[in-house]
Amino acid sequence: MNMQETQPFFEFFNHSTGKSFYRIESVVTPNSNKCMVITPAHYGQTIEIIVTKNIGGTAVINGRQYEIKPKNVFYIPPSVVHSLRYISGGDFICVCKIDVEAMAQYLGLKTMLQAKNIRLGDISTVCDKFDQVYDAICRIDENSEDIFVVLHSFLDLFEALTSSYAGQDTISYDEDLYKLIDYIDANYSHKLTLEEVAHFCGYNKRYFCRKFKQLFGKTFTDFVNTVRVSKSCKLLSQGKSVQTAAFACGFNSVPYYIRTFKNILGTVPSDYKKH
Repeated sequence: MNMQETQPFFEFFNHSTGKSFYRIESVVTPNSNKCMVITPAHYGQTIEIIVTKNIGGTAVINGRQYEIKPKNVFYIPPSVVHSLRYISGGDFICVCKIDVEAMAQYLGLKTMLQAKNIRLGDISTVCDKFDQVYDAICRIDENSEDIFVVLHSFLDLFEALTSSYAGQDTISYDEDLYKLIDYIDANYSHKLTLEEVAHFCGYNKRYFCRKFKQLFGKTFTDFVNTVRVSKSCKLLSQGKSVQTAAFACGFNSVPYYIRTFKNILGTVPSDYKKH
């Protein structure tokens, strides 16, 4: 499995991996990383299935916050904003991403679900079939060269995901707030003011703050700081100095960067570099 710590804000599925419609990734755990692990709010064109074992933390998916339990399965349909914060545990975090349109050449998933009167966006966010889901993902990963085993395993996977289907309500958001994610991704290294981003979305500040907190589960300032800290982790892992990482990611003060880094990840940048 490929080790991957961070994800872009809008993820274009990479078909060059040799697997034409899915990818399975392992994410570092807090214990192996020696500090909290964060995935900033993002969205993508794929289905994302997150499976964790003996990991603690929280997830914000489509504006709702969930506790990460010892055996956890999250289902995230395409274009749904989500973020995760892993605070403890060292067993595993596994992510399976599926491009449904590319999958259609092998398996008509949407048609199959329609036969059960289920849409991709209707499947429950939290699935209690941990063993079945994880077993199916393991079989997919271990038999990647055998398309028959892979497809059969995907059928088992979605049978488990839809077995507790309850027709959950969905939340819709203004497109401007999705565009805002991309805007922050392009401008996090510069000064960003609340007035500027509210104007970008066409809202007054009070309404913007309320909508932003509903969508992302945190304030605008906290969100931008989380993005900046996450981006700085990549620079630190590349050997950049704490000062370079701070200023390159939009912080105008090294002491403030260090305090913010510790508040978010539970460690200081210099210790993060050592791991």
